[in-house]
Amino acid sequence: MYTCIVGRYTDYFLNKRSIKENSSKIAEILKCHEFVLKKLLLESKTCDTNSQFHMTNIGLDYTLNFNFDYILSFILKNKDDIEKLIDNNNDNGKLVYGNPIVFSRIYLYLKRFGRSTTNAIKLINSFNLRIQWGDITVKLKDVYNNANKLDWPTTNLRSCLLFYSTIFDFFKVIMLRLTWKQFLFIKNQDASLIETLMNQWLMSLKNFVKFLALESDTVTKAVIESISKHIENYPLKNDGNIDFIKLPIYQKKYTEKFVNYISNIISVLCEGLGCKIVENWNTEEVLQTSNRTNIFLDCDISRSNEVYNEITGIMTGP
Repeated sequence: MYTCIVGRYTDYFLNKRSIKENSSKIAEILKCHEFVLKKLLLESKTCDTNSQFHMTNIGLDYTLNFNFDYILSFILKNKDDIEKLIDNNNDNGKLVYGNPIVFSRIYLYLKRFGRSTTNAIKLINSFNLRIQWGDITVKLKDVYNNANKLDWPTTNLRSCLLFYSTIFDFFKVIMLRLTWKQFLFIKNQDASLIETLMNQWLMSLKNFVKFLALESDTVTKAVIESISKHIENYPLKNDGNIDFIKLPIYQKKYTEKFVNYISNIISVLCEGLGCKIVENWNTEEVLQTSNRTNIFLDCDISRSNEVYNEITGIMTGP
């Protein structure tokens, strides 16, 4: 984030006039730079000391910390070195993700969702979620602008944390709303497909969590655990066939309870975002809209990533 922001302050250093605004802004930038360096030194203590990017190996001249030209050129060189490392690791197959763009600054910074309203609106309009979003685009822009203020030494990065948590909550509301809808859809499918469909959606949700590095997020972790328990308790006889006698009880005890649980989570997340669920779908509407949006119409495992790809495609697209 810092490397994305600092370059836009070049004009303050190029303007040689000693005006109050320039002096104040330059002092703010340099103070923030010093803060970032201290953070990196603190957090790199447990990193591999043999890495070329370890703070002791990057060749930073601390005597030039207050020279903007040096700071900017050093950041640009470091950026180029990191991009080369990503490309090399992608070429030799070391990267976990197939698309190396997920490691680019523009993706990691998530500025597509703060700098303009286009991508947020596109994502909202991609699905019929029946959510009243209120001024969500204004909120995303506000937290983005606050994170871009280099007052981090004063706020201790709280504005940055708020920026990321707001965007991630926005993503989670969308994914959980689709999860709510998907399980209502699954409930009304042939019994022979239910377990497979649940496993497919669980895979999609896990991909979503992995892509956004939300493995420690309490909300998504609880939902994944709940779905896993849901699958484990699917009523089967000793011979592995479906127990149709217990199936209605299972739907009542697990599926309906799970759908209500998801709705409550969405409501809590929406409180912070200023959005709310307008209305829910009835069974007939779910089946119709699921047919239009291709949400698991068959057992093709590749369908499990459609929603995940929709979200990540907007995040990493041109």
